[in-house]
Amino acid sequence: MLIATVVVAAVAMSPAMRDALPRSAPLLTERTPVAASAALCEIAPSDARVYQDFVFASYQIWACPRLMGFADTRLYPFPDELWDDYRLIARGGEGWSETLDRYAVTHLLLSAQAQPLAVERARAEPCWNSVYRDTRAEIFERSCPPG
Repeated sequence: MLIATVVVAAVAMSPAMRDALPRSAPLLTERTPVAASAALCEIAPSDARVYQDFVFASYQIWACPRLMGFADTRLYPFPDELWDDYRLIARGGEGWSETLDRYAVTHLLLSAQAQPLAVERARAEPCWNSVYRDTRAEIFERSCPPG
């Protein structure tokens, strides 16, 4: 019974089924980037490649489904290498710029609370411009081509 439930849930949450399901409002918390997601949807073109705090990702995907997220908390088996890269970017670590270039990331939706080192790093980088900021999140847009 448990396996059947998990299989049904996984199928129901797959991208192919997402459009068939009703779009009920998600549960909002004090960390949900409501205004930042609206701003990102307005600012970013449809072909934008967005890196965001993975807690932000599910809401951003719901609020602006035309923008693809980097990694999120849904039931997708992301490879370990992607999570390693996610964590490197989140902490603004060595190889930060090269990793963002490799994924051709054009926009960053960073959590002010969970990713302060990445926010600090993006502010210091000449190729990233802050285009939106509130108490929950900051959005950066790439001004230089990757590489």
